[in-house]
Amino acid sequence: MITVFGFIVLDSCKTDNKSLNSICPSSAIASCAVPQQFFKIKFIDRDQLTDLLFGAKAKYHLEDLKIYSTRYAKDISFSLDSTEQNQKYIMFSTKGTDQFIIKLADEPKDNLLVETKYNDDSCCGQLNITQLTLNNSKIAFTNHSPTVIILKK
Repeated sequence: MITVFGFIVLDSCKTDNKSLNSICPSSAIASCAVPQQFFKIKFIDRDQLTDLLFGAKAKYHLEDLKIYSTRYAKDISFSLDSTEQNQKYIMFSTKGTDQFIIKLADEPKDNLLVETKYNDDSCCGQLNITQLTLNNSKIAFTNHSPTVIILKK
């Protein structure tokens, strides 16, 4: 009985490997990056609608910003994204479900909850956002990365 069960388990694994190999050659699998989702954040003055970090009258500096990951229990790194003409954003990513506490100087903190699901339908798979919540309110997102979030202060 144990032998028959072992054969069924091994045979089913063999079938999965065959279907994966027919979709993805082993050379492609070796070059897959870790799936993640990216976010671009911009801080805007609530009244004057000016950029608080990168505008002509910027009130804050990059050193004033902290993004804390509850998944990793530490501040995470972020980068400056200036791929759009005349626009700069703070960019960071997640490799799975996480909650981020975003703090800009003495401004009230923002809580960003990112819920994700891994989808392995394609060769390398991808990480999809299933829900995005900012300060307890659901917000729009894209799974075509990055999701842009405007924070008014």
